[in-house]
Amino acid sequence: MDSSPNEFKIADFTLDHEAKVATCPGGQRSVKWCGHTERDGSAGVNIHFDAKVCALCPLRSRCTTGQGGRCIHVSEHYGILEARRAEAKTEGFWEKMRSRPAIEATLSELVRGYGLRRHRYRGDAKRHFENMLKAAACNLKRLVRALLAGWGRAKGAGWGELAVASR
Repeated sequence: MDSSPNEFKIADFTLDHEAKVATCPGGQRSVKWCGHTERDGSAGVNIHFDAKVCALCPLRSRCTTGQGGRCIHVSEHYGILEARRAEAKTEGFWEKMRSRPAIEATLSELVRGYGLRRHRYRGDAKRHFENMLKAAACNLKRLVRALLAGWGRAKGAGWGELAVASR
């Protein structure tokens, strides 16, 4: 198996936020732990490992390609992200996700066919009402389509015969 750089992800490192130290998969400890503020205002941490220690590490080819030591960036949201990834491995999560394709298809239909992201009116209340009207129009169109398809199957008629029968 070929090893690729950056094979080790942040989850492979042991992070101790209280001691402000990280341990790599090779057992080496970080030398620098720098807190900073992201552009969006959230907090983050840059963790640096010693370049000399990384140069001698047998796992280097799987960890980094840089000349210096490995650097890791951890957002303040990393704990939430890890919890969500763990939840994504459960059966309950996938049970909830089974309805997602239908929901995505409905949103796509509303955006493409009814202009859901474009609004004629200003103000939250008016936009909300407009969205409700668009959703109602979509549902009515689906209802008519389903009724016509059911009526056609019951009569054994195709679309062309339905048009003639309805005159």
